[in-house]
Amino acid sequence: MIKFVRAAIAAAIAVSPTVGLADFKRVTTEADYRALVAGKTVVTDTSTVTILKNGKLRGTVTSNGAKISGAWAWRDGFWCRSVTVAGNDAGTDCQLVEVDGTRIRGTRDRGRGETFIGQMK
Repeated sequence: MIKFVRAAIAAAIAVSPTVGLADFKRVTTEADYRALVAGKTVVTDTSTVTILKNGKLRGTVTSNGAKISGAWAWRDGFWCRSVTVAGNDAGTDCQLVEVDGTRIRGTRDRGRGETFIGQMK
């Protein structure tokens, strides 16, 4: 019976789509954000943005090459960014940030909004 249970568990793990994928872990401090994300470029389906260590950011919109610029700060456990896109104010948004090594997952509106996943380079 024990061999059967072990075999069943092994089979379940083998077909599970999440096995082998790292789990996203929430970034809860500015120090961790700086260590894990700052200084890297984040590439998503819609943009490429470099998160500078000095609290600034810059990048481009994938679809039209529009310039993105702005600043970021860590507030109350969230990454807050204020940006302009092609010279137009896109506002400020504080995002819940999670990482799994080379990927970042951000959820807008303090974790209550749209979620995106990007590759960190």
